[in-house]
Amino acid sequence: MRRDFLDRLVEIAAPSSFEPSLWIFNLLRVTLLTFDNMKRESHLGVYALINVKGRIALILKSRGPYTGSWDLPGGKIEFGESPIQALAREIDEEVGLRLLTAMPTDSLSVRVSFENETGNSIELHHIGVIFTCEVSTPDELRHTGDGEDASEARWFPLPEVQELKLTPFAHFLLKQGEQDGEGNSTVLRASR
Repeated sequence: MRRDFLDRLVEIAAPSSFEPSLWIFNLLRVTLLTFDNMKRESHLGVYALINVKGRIALILKSRGPYTGSWDLPGGKIEFGESPIQALAREIDEEVGLRLLTAMPTDSLSVRVSFENETGNSIELHHIGVIFTCEVSTPDELRHTGDGEDASEARWFPLPEVQELKLTPFAHFLLKQGEQDGEGNSTVLRASR
């Protein structure tokens, strides 16, 4: 986004003969055009914290602002779905497991700016409702992801999670959330 802004600034704001008033006018015009063209979006999603015997189910993001980061299974609530229906669908789509129980654990929000696949600048307000989940047959986790948002799914032992590149929600919950006296995430302890 910054490179695009600077390229446009040099292209439009730097006239061949320098006139300070014209340069300032063009600088303001380019700045306003850049920020007017930034699309703002909100995304409300549900996310599953699945901890089975000290292993956490994570997906590798294959698109969007968190491409290449590990995330909790989950995603957008589709029109007409309840949060639990959306959670069950996302868990099935991304990791191939069936949701048994879900208990709301936390709600988080983050703002991030990025360029989408078509080069458009997006400012995203990402809101997530986190559920502690139990799933049936955890050994049947589908490792190939869903072919859309998740390129891979894996179980990670808790100590390995600390070394991963994580999305903001996963990072907060798995690395820096509330800690107990032993330095363990209280969210993880509650999900065992």
